[in-house]
Amino acid sequence: MASEADIESTIISLLGKVDAGKTIAPMDVAVALSSKDEKEWRKLMTPIKLAAKRLAISGQIELMRHSKQVPVEELKGLYRMRLPQNAA
Repeated sequence: MASEADIESTIISLLGKVDAGKTIAPMDVAVALSSKDEKEWRKLMTPIKLAAKRLAISGQIELMRHSKQVPVEELKGLYRMRLPQNAA
């Protein structure tokens, strides 16, 4: 299983490869860290969500739902991640 640091660095790395303002899904991170085998990447979904929350709290990423930023404390269900707009 990937470490917290591996997950966080993969999130930041993948976000650095998309156009400004664009988002990535947690599944993108999971597949990058494991494989396209759903049984393998599904195991990473909870650790990825926790890493995303840590990165959002530290201001390194924004959590998005329906093209709107979601506060960490309101995060539930489906979400996407992007780099902060002021960093673009």
